[in-house]
Amino acid sequence: MRIIYLIGLVLLSGTTSAQQKNWKEANNWKLYNIHTNKAFGYTPDTLSNFRSVSLGDSLVQGYLIYSSAWPKEKDASWMGVFIASYEDSNKICKVDISVYGGFLFDESIKQYFELPLYMRNDWMEFLNNAFKRMPLK
Repeated sequence: MRIIYLIGLVLLSGTTSAQQKNWKEANNWKLYNIHTNKAFGYTPDTLSNFRSVSLGDSLVQGYLIYSSAWPKEKDASWMGVFIASYEDSNKICKVDISVYGGFLFDESIKQYFELPLYMRNDWMEFLNNAFKRMPLK
């Protein structure tokens, strides 16, 4: 009986939790002035061609440490996107952030993350205020 119980625990632990990202390792967050349906096709190395504004690492990390990873098989419907990036181990990583849904997609690890419902309005206000600080040129 004990063996069946242990096998069940092992099987459940492998299927119920998605991989979580250590957001404390993500630094130099930037938000880009990109407003096109082609935004998903841009690669991290092309982002330097767009105007950007710094988001502040501690502020972004303060939100994202509460995010939860979606199961890999779950997908999303997009109705608007912010494009952001961060550096992790000297590599630039691109992140697609939903304008409405409280979720984001980290392209470097091909993983969706979702903010808790109670944080979403503050998160969107934070991003919109940052976008308003975008340099004109």
